[in-house]
Amino acid sequence: EEKRLPEALKMAKEAVWLAPASASARYLEARILLQLKRDGEAQNELAVMRKLQKAASDRLEREMAGSAYRDPQLAGEGK
Repeated sequence: EEKRLPEALKMAKEAVWLAPASASARYLEARILLQLKRDGEAQNELAVMRKLQKAASDRLEREMAGSAYRDPQLAGEGK
């Protein structure tokens, strides 16, 4: 399992490159970095992940407070 961590890290970095705003991809990369004992890099990725999560949460709150938010589960009702 440990032998495959460098390969897993390469794939996680690719995922971050493809979707830099993905908190999930950042979290995955951080977990692998922690397993590789690269704590500083992992902490950096976790910090970015937290910022992304906060931004997404703030955006959702703004949408829900205004008229821009439409619940996708309710969008189909009344047809």
